[in-house]
Amino acid sequence: YNLSSINSINWARIMIQIVHYFYAYLNVTENCDERLFVSVPTGACGNITSGLLAQKMGLPIDLVCGVNHNDIIHRCVTTGEFKANTVVKSISPSMDISIPYNWERFCYYISGENASQIANLFQTFNEVGSIQIPQSYVEQIQKVMRTASVSNDQIKEIVSSVWNSYNYLIDPHTAIGVVAVKQCCPNNKKPVICCATATPDKFPELMQLLGVKHELPLSYKKLFEQKTKFKFLPRGQNWQKDWEQELRDKLNSLDLHL
Repeated sequence: YNLSSINSINWARIMIQIVHYFYAYLNVTENCDERLFVSVPTGACGNITSGLLAQKMGLPIDLVCGVNHNDIIHRCVTTGEFKANTVVKSISPSMDISIPYNWERFCYYISGENASQIANLFQTFNEVGSIQIPQSYVEQIQKVMRTASVSNDQIKEIVSSVWNSYNYLIDPHTAIGVVAVKQCCPNNKKPVICCATATPDKFPELMQLLGVKHELPLSYKKLFEQKTKFKFLPRGQNWQKDWEQELRDKLNSLDLHL
């Protein structure tokens, strides 16, 4: 088995998400000349990088990047400073990220694929924890993307508002995208695509707090009735190598009937 991660550090995921933008655009617009906003709740910047590449491939979209109070991207696009801060826990946990690892990729394409300059720039970041993105790149980013930072209170408010107005339940990550496009494009009259990034079924405590009466699907409820299976692995000196071998041995032992 050749094991691989499926998060957005894997280029295959970036490529697959590019397709999502074209699919969504063609389902929303009446013709291929119409320009519209796509709002993307953003953590590690993989999805927004896919949106940038869709733009570069000719898709007529303008990007809106929404982040929570861990707002390194919003600060960078606003001031040019890319500086890591301590992560502060939020109610949108998948976006609680101090260093979005796909931002280097994003800047690479903004720079006109100037690999050496971007490599040097982010090597400096790795060494000192802060860099200043060149002003010409910042201006280029601002042409293709607007950003907004969204608070926990704003997330709760929009989840309740969408539910009460449309009987449609969104999760706290998707809510950030909705708030961001309202902030960044207040006078927009065209259709907007907001990327829904998680199921609200993952956040029953928040729904209960907001007074949203939402029953978990039966398939979800059954998960809590299943026996938990796990195996303790000692963390020795070579734990990373040992873990990989343990995982390979486990996969080899499974009868997958493929």
